[in-house]
Amino acid sequence: MKPELSKHVQEEMGRRGIPLAVVESVLAAPAQKVPEHGEVVCYQSKV
Repeated sequence: MKPELSKHVQEEMGRRGIPLAVVESVLAAPAQKVPEHGEVVCYQSKV
């Protein structure tokens, strides 16, 4: 299943100059997953 990136995520990717390939690689193999509110999980990795 391919995650849907929110408008906020897309704006931040553009603002920070983060390519989609980097986001996809972190989603595929994050260094850690941090539970947020509700069912939201934050995928993190140092790149």
